[in-house]
Amino acid sequence: MAKQKKWIPTFELEGRLRTRLHKTHEAIILGVDEVGTGALAGPVVAAAVALPASRAAWYKYLRDSKELSPGRREQCIPDIAEHALTFGVGMANVEMLEEFGVQVARLFALAQAVERAAEKVEVAGVIVDGSDLHNQLILSYPAIYEDKADGKSYSVAAASILAKVTRDAFMVWLHSMYPQYGFDDNKGYGTETHLAALDKYGPCVAHRMSYKPVKARLLSTVSDGAPK
Repeated sequence: MAKQKKWIPTFELEGRLRTRLHKTHEAIILGVDEVGTGALAGPVVAAAVALPASRAAWYKYLRDSKELSPGRREQCIPDIAEHALTFGVGMANVEMLEEFGVQVARLFALAQAVERAAEKVEVAGVIVDGSDLHNQLILSYPAIYEDKADGKSYSVAAASILAKVTRDAFMVWLHSMYPQYGFDDNKGYGTETHLAALDKYGPCVAHRMSYKPVKARLLSTVSDGAPK
């Protein structure tokens, strides 16, 4: 099996979009990414980040959030908050996921993150992680839709880290209410221990009831969070 290529982020995508728009290097380009679409519980969280096109030393730590340890992701957050030109976070809760489906929830979270980032500055364009979103994401900005953009663009990598850290913190909070599912560890994804907890306790209100692994384990009542 061929090894999956590991990308090193640059500002090439941001530069490409500025060139297309006939903008200078000072034009603000947002990187946008989301996390949590494949989880069995909890929200989808998106982030939008614009970074200065410089050679800041801390940029070397910016990668697709999946390639970084939790500790390294956490260490990036103060730098993103301090040095980003702007940033915003969006969230689609479980109720939205259940009513409208994961794709609509994903689009909502991404659009909300962009809208919040654009409140603070004039945005020229957007780099979106995922070519599948082309012609679906309703934004008021020119955009590039690029697969693996979180590994190719510094701005999108920063967005992926911010979204991941935000969602992980939310899942730790959920763990305080529903400790039997181990949300602090599995972050709502379908790990072996999470599935075993679903078998034992049934789902709670934080679970996505329409997702097959959860639906298959539905009991007659939804757990209120108290172990049975």
